[in-house]
Amino acid sequence: MSDEQLIIELPPTGTLIRDLAITAINMVRVFGGASISIKGNTAVISHGSLQAAFSRFSNEIHYIYRVKNKGKNIRWPYLHVNDKGTLKRIIPPNELDRIKTYGDAAELFIRKIPQLLGKGGILPVKVGGNSIQLGRGELSMFQLFKVELYETGLSYNMPYQLKINVRMDDSWASPPPSGLHGSLYGDGGRAMALVLSTTPRDI
Repeated sequence: MSDEQLIIELPPTGTLIRDLAITAINMVRVFGGASISIKGNTAVISHGSLQAAFSRFSNEIHYIYRVKNKGKNIRWPYLHVNDKGTLKRIIPPNELDRIKTYGDAAELFIRKIPQLLGKGGILPVKVGGNSIQLGRGELSMFQLFKVELYETGLSYNMPYQLKINVRMDDSWASPPPSGLHGSLYGDGGRAMALVLSTTPRDI
């Protein structure tokens, strides 16, 4: 029986969302047992059952957030009002009411990963002019990840300076938050430092 595959077209080099996505892809290998291949701007995740691999990955990240976070001095920023409006388009009101911080939003999409990505297929990326469209592109990218656009945006000790607007769909709402979770908790939350698993060569 051949493996199921999810093909992920990666955002341009020099963007935070690319590095977060690659970090998440590497964690699917570690936590989900999937095989991964990254060549240029394309990543392929393979497994006999993607649903099972993403379920294990999702459960592990959820465990890290809910269990290992206890007692740690990790404070997620509150959700921006613009992002609240974005989530309102795709999340039922009873779920939206429970989302106060970006950590809460990330957890929600991490729990939805098996549903959003478990069927495989392609996560496409379109780049044109000063814009990136992830998937269908009907949603604005979360403000937290727009470090390239704002002079006062978050800085993770790397010069993300590509001035570009990003839009996404619900499937693309999960890789960046997943990568952010793994980056933070890989450090144990001690210094609130991001450790991004970027991949400059084929693996």
